[in-house]
Amino acid sequence: MACVPRSDQSDADDAARSAASPPATVNGKDGANQSAVDDRPSSEAQKYFNGGTEAYKENRDGEAVEAFQQAVRVQPDYPEAHLKLGLAFAALGQDDAADKEYQTAVAQYKNFTRRNPKDADAHFHLGLAHTKLGKYDEAVKAYKEAVRLQPDDGDKQYELGLAHTKLAQYKEAVAALNKAIEIDPDNFRATDALERARSGLGRREAFLKQHEKALKGQKAKPGASPETKPVALPQFKSPQQPS
Repeated sequence: MACVPRSDQSDADDAARSAASPPATVNGKDGANQSAVDDRPSSEAQKYFNGGTEAYKENRDGEAVEAFQQAVRVQPDYPEAHLKLGLAFAALGQDDAADKEYQTAVAQYKNFTRRNPKDADAHFHLGLAHTKLGKYDEAVKAYKEAVRLQPDDGDKQYELGLAHTKLAQYKEAVAALNKAIEIDPDNFRATDALERARSGLGRREAFLKQHEKALKGQKAKPGASPETKPVALPQFKSPQQPS
């Protein structure tokens, strides 16, 4: 199957691909040259992970899948390897396999963050896995914890802003994206995302004003029933993100 160009992948893919290493393990299984306290993957698993990461960056997605599979075979409790294996499967169009890996990553990162609540990157990666599964409420929770721990990380603020936008939480999105740009004025992706969030916020506020005006006019009509129910507000959807 033909590889999907990296430019066609989502922002979450980019963030996961460039995320800081080393990744965490869940139960602290150690390799021959590492202690359990270090809580990092074994040297063999790390070797396969690094090979998969390089292959994925170079659009060699089939090779990336094989390498990440080797990494999780050597060390099943390796959440970032599961996350990136999911991304590689997705690039090959194998969505069911990708979702399975994202779900595994979520479960393992939840376990890890319970034991290591101050690990900002682990919370961030948990958010990325939730994002890939379309669970934006859960993603926001994880990203919020990540930015609480590392408020000056522009990538974390950016992903938080995108997740808020997906939920049509435009005020929160604008705040996070403004922070991302404040941290890195050259973050053009954040600038574009901020424009979309502001547009969504403007549409929402315009509708609310129009709705309030309509309700006032309705109440002012002679003989209007006091029991008249207000019109339900529509569910605002996030603007489509460019690929």
